[in-house]
Amino acid sequence: MEIAARKKDADLYTIMKGDKTLEETPTTLQKSVWDGHQLDRQELIFSSVGTDMGQQLMELEDRSAMWKYLCERFQGTANEQTRAMTKRQLYAQLETARCKQNGSVEGHLNYMCRLHSRLKTVGMTLDDAVFSGMLVSSLPSNERLIACEAMLTGMSSVDTPDKVVAMAITFDKANKADHQLQRSFGSSKSSSEPPQQTKSRTGGRRKPENKNPKREEAQHQRDEDRRLGNCFGCHKPGHTKRDCRSASGGKRGGGGQAT
Repeated sequence: MEIAARKKDADLYTIMKGDKTLEETPTTLQKSVWDGHQLDRQELIFSSVGTDMGQQLMELEDRSAMWKYLCERFQGTANEQTRAMTKRQLYAQLETARCKQNGSVEGHLNYMCRLHSRLKTVGMTLDDAVFSGMLVSSLPSNERLIACEAMLTGMSSVDTPDKVVAMAITFDKANKADHQLQRSFGSSKSSSEPPQQTKSRTGGRRKPENKNPKREEAQHQRDEDRRLGNCFGCHKPGHTKRDCRSASGGKRGGGGQAT
């Protein structure tokens, strides 16, 4: 809402923060401008919250009370009990935050920095060494970030959370570049290798490559004679090869025809 207020009117943002108030004896023009800003603030607030929250805000006396209520609710500073619970919640989130193995390291570190800022808002400050340790321990476990963790814990020059974030992001980008190069060179290597020839098998035996045309022709003729009932010797019907004159040299024996 603060961004929307700045975009709409700079004076509206200063009024929402409480830096600008209405004078005790305003002129008619000043009163008109002030009322216009109040309507803009109310419109901005109600367009940013849900129905249930809007009904709660309508019970407050003016727009300033609405804005104060929203700020305290979001920041967890409504009272001491709420402030204490918010501190515990934010600190627990910082301690347990972990970046996934393939997650965005930069986005994760930005999330932790936002939690740290909210923790300052409710009145709890963390030592730089403590917060830096939380940042380092939340990084995923890969070779480069493990090396980064060793460097961060051993280097005295990296003594602030901002430096930890900057170095971790640098190592993460270098790690992504390494993976990209490995994928590129790996794909080019696999494409340059000749494809392996596969052996075709039929019943576990290799078929002969050279065929005998005469044998194939004789087999075809024999199959045709069997189908038509012809003699296998002269290829004519009416007798078998055993009774064929051509096959027996002109002698024919007795016996029936076999097909």
